[in-house]
Amino acid sequence: MTPYINVPTKTLVTPAQKTFAYRKIGVPDDVPVIAPIHLSGNLDNWDPVVIDGLAQEHQGVGGSGGKAAKTIQGMAQEIREFIHALGLKWGDLFGFSMGGFVAQEVIN
Repeated sequence: MTPYINVPTKTLVTPAQKTFAYRKIGVPDDVPVIAPIHLSGNLDNWDPVVIDGLAQEHQGVGGSGGKAAKTIQGMAQEIREFIHALGLKWGDLFGFSMGGFVAQEVIN
C-alpha cells in the first residue's frame, strides 16, 4: 500500500461548483472513512501514521479547497456535498478537534 504522504492529491468539483481536494487510500470497502481535520488544517496536517493505520482495513477519503464555510452547519453541508459528489451513499466520519464537531453535525 502506498503511504498516505505519497498518495496523489485529486480534485473534485461538486454540482454547486465547489472544488474539493482529496486523497484516496486504503483497502476498498463498502463504507469509506472521511476525516475532517482541525481549524486551519489541510490534507497534510493528518499524521500519516494515523491515516496509514486506518487504511489497513478501510478506504478513506478527505478533502478541502476554496473558501471554507463560516459556520459548523455550513461545513457539515459541504461534507455532505463532497460525499454525494464522490458517488457515495455515506461514509464513516473520523474527525479531529473542530473536524469532530463538524462530523457530529453532518449526522444530525
